[in-house]
Amino acid sequence: DTNNHGIRVIDLATRGTSTLTLKGLPRPLPAEPARSPQVKVPETNVTTLPVTRLAPGSSGEVTVEVKLPPDHKLATDSPHRLVAVVEGSGVTLTRTTITGAEFVLPLRAPIVTGVAGARGALALTLTLFYCSNKDSVCKMKTVRVKAPFEIQEGGGKAVAVVAAI
Repeated sequence: DTNNHGIRVIDLATRGTSTLTLKGLPRPLPAEPARSPQVKVPETNVTTLPVTRLAPGSSGEVTVEVKLPPDHKLATDSPHRLVAVVEGSGVTLTRTTITGAEFVLPLRAPIVTGVAGARGALALTLTLFYCSNKDSVCKMKTVRVKAPFEIQEGGGKAVAVVAAI
């Protein structure tokens, strides 16, 4: 009896039912809510990009492009995910996660820069599901990228990230 979290016993001779009781066992905990795959990637798999100089006090964006292998495409209806974290100071992300229907390459996330002299890095974790156009074999890949930045006069307004699988 799934909805009542019990095992029902049927006595065929009497046509009666009862609930199986197991003594000495705790009640089961409720199931975890559904969530996207959480993949732990070792720090050794991080690609660090050159430093990007950004203008102080400006609005801009982070653009993320992913180069898939030849004859491959993103799998439709898969739980693709981008998670972005700012390490250090000087940049504020208005969005830290992109998933679902919003996950369209190239990814774009608005940023706001702080005062001159601040520095840090954008730490991006992308989980992608991609398939071969030839034989329909699908794979999952997690890519981690660090995009260091410095806030200084004369800097730009965008951080461009290109990752290859």
